[in-house]
Amino acid sequence: MPVLGVIHPGAQAAVNTNAHTIGVIGTDSTIKDGAYEREIHKIDPTIDVISKATQPLVSIVEHGLTNTPQAQQTVNEQLSIFDTHPVDALILGCTHFPFLRNQFKIKLEKRQN
Repeated sequence: MPVLGVIHPGAQAAVNTNAHTIGVIGTDSTIKDGAYEREIHKIDPTIDVISKATQPLVSIVEHGLTNTPQAQQTVNEQLSIFDTHPVDALILGCTHFPFLRNQFKIKLEKRQN
């Protein structure tokens, strides 16, 4: 039975975008561990990685608050680091985070305008 991980495929996909700077968001423990940053640097040590623990986003998803003003406000606050430290690609380092895809898109599009 194959056992599949998420860190290497996510890091590889982000590197394949030809990004110079990659953002990683995840739970406190994921970011503290640094696994995504290590994996990215194994593939390409020249890429800058900006990691941010975004634990409050887990609660938004677990409480069924996606697609609400509260979700957007929390995403805006949690991703504000990327306003001053722009990234070319963003790794969603938690299985909860794809549920907030619409809020991420709104936040990151505002940054580009």
